[in-house]
Amino acid sequence: MNVLDFRAWYKNKEYVSVISVHMNGEVTLQNGIKAYWKGQFKDSDLEQFTGKKDKNGIKIYKGDICNFYCTKYWTRGMEYGWQVAYTQCNFCFRTVPDNGSNYWIGSPAIKEIEVVGNIHD
Repeated sequence: MNVLDFRAWYKNKEYVSVISVHMNGEVTLQNGIKAYWKGQFKDSDLEQFTGKKDKNGIKIYKGDICNFYCTKYWTRGMEYGWQVAYTQCNFCFRTVPDNGSNYWIGSPAIKEIEVVGNIHD
């Protein structure tokens, strides 16, 4: 079972830890900052942990940009600059810009994932 873990990109300048998420939409960020979810946050973007870590032990979150090695016979080789997204009830890697191509993040064909940035870089 995956532990729910979130981070928030706060006021377009830094990542902060998410301390708690409440059913009423209240989110408590580090240092006691409170934000409220009403379709979107005014001051921050909430990003969920995928339950996976990259080859260097770094947690992979929605919004990260990753490189990985694909072992599928028709696309065997390194893939560069894929964004982590949440679609169809699963985390996946999708192309940037999005052209409809994606790989399920839990696919056994995906190897050696490396976080190289995020959508806010």
